Amino acid sequence: MQTVLIRALAATAILGIVATSSYAAADPWRARPALTPDSPIICRQADLTKVVFDFAQTDTELSGRTNNGHGFSTPVGSDGSVSTTITVPVDGKEFAVDLTGNARARALQVFNKRYSCRFTLTPIQ
Repeated sequence: MQTVLIRALAATAILGIVATSSYAAADPWRARPALTPDSPIICRQADLTKVVFDFAQTDTELSGRTNNGHGFSTPVGSDGSVSTTITVPVDGKEFAVDLTGNARARALQVFNKRYSCRFTLTPIQ
């Protein structure tokens, strides 16, 4: 009886360690978009003051959510590179943008092909 109890406690402890390790491996951070100077003038009309990106990163995946509730997930290359298309809220509308850059360095951009608007995602506390 004691052996079964000890094994059950050991299994519970190991599962707790594995779950904690997996959670600790995710590296959460937030970012706000900032228009790059080389973007067309029309891009300055977009009100991005309320747009926030929430990211969680592991060694192999970057997942995120925009403040409009759209979630996304993309693989992280061995060099930290990411590339995917996501939807972001701007002025009550939703726009498809390409998310590219280096997730490990937190050097990401979003680019809207239709208007040629490019935004750097600046990490915030």
